[in-house]
Amino acid sequence: DSGWVDVVFTVTLDGTVKDVVVRGSTPEATFDNAAIRAVERWEFEPYTHDGEIVEIQAGVRMMFALE
Repeated sequence: DSGWVDVVFTVTLDGTVKDVVVRGSTPEATFDNAAIRAVERWEFEPYTHDGEIVEIQAGVRMMFALE
């Protein structure tokens, strides 16, 4: 099986992730939980705007393939 999951999330002031939401997936719901669990563990460099660290929305399409 293979598929994809589109997720959006917030990168917080310390670079961790919160508020992960699935925006779409194929096949529907098959890989959603795996995608959410993976993204929740990601860490980013905090985003800076005009010299100030701010939260930012981000999104990604995760591809899945079972072999």
